[in-house]
Amino acid sequence: MEDLFPTGADKRRNVDDPASDAVLDDVQDRILALRPGDDRQRWLAAQALQLASHLSETRSLLVQQNVSSLPLPFVGAVVLWLTVVFASFGLFAPRNTTTIVALFFCAFAVSAAIKLVLDLDTPFEGGIH
Repeated sequence: MEDLFPTGADKRRNVDDPASDAVLDDVQDRILALRPGDDRQRWLAAQALQLASHLSETRSLLVQQNVSSLPLPFVGAVVLWLTVVFASFGLFAPRNTTTIVALFFCAFAVSAAIKLVLDLDTPFEGGIH
């Protein structure tokens, strides 16, 4: 939990910490080293090993998802394209209050959508955690 949601003075997240990986491997080794005496203990050991395996898989997914998947040139191209589109709308639209307000709200909605996509791309940073 401290790797994902740090509470100390250093608020940097360290999802790819080798120490956490070593702890999970050690837990799996200790579960495998258990010598169950009856069927119930064997079932409990199997369940514990399955949970440890799921934790390890989830940790691997978190490490992979910690990196942004949106290439910055793509985001820049989309922003540039939208700027050209809205500039041309503003250039050729009649000058009245309705079109200015409509263009403002459309530009705001598009920029909010881009911000939302960028926030959802990095699950441990931004306004949405």
